[in-house]
Amino acid sequence: MENIPANNEEMDLLEKARGRDPGALAELYTRYYPKVLKFIHYRIGAQEAEDLTGEVFLKLMRSIDRQVGRFEPWLFRMARNTIIDRVRYRKVRPEDSLEQTEQEFSDGGNAPSSGARLDVEQALSLVGEEYRELLVLRFIQGMSAAEIGEITGQS
Repeated sequence: MENIPANNEEMDLLEKARGRDPGALAELYTRYYPKVLKFIHYRIGAQEAEDLTGEVFLKLMRSIDRQVGRFEPWLFRMARNTIIDRVRYRKVRPEDSLEQTEQEFSDGGNAPSSGARLDVEQALSLVGEEYRELLVLRFIQGMSAAEIGEITGQS
């Protein structure tokens, strides 16, 4: 498994971010916020997704100097751990959150532009949490098997 960033531009950006460069940190936020938000949304629902995504980026700023290996799997592992912590803290089953999201959609709040998002959410609610996470990372985030392995600690 390769432990280097994807390219020199990303390496430079990460080096600047480790030095607490505000522009570099803002660029990481701009690049990765939508991906992390989508990942969290599909894992626990829309209601908490923005708050948890914000927590992930606060953790990123506090711990960027300890980041080793490829950045994106490290970031998604941090997001995954943040979700796990929240679920443990609230003792909320992820399935309940998906049902709540479906209820929000049926009430007209945050309605998707098409039925596709609701179909995906309904399909994801039918599989177990372990498989849901893998499906979201692979088919919604578009990650490779190697990246998913880095995030989940599985091979």
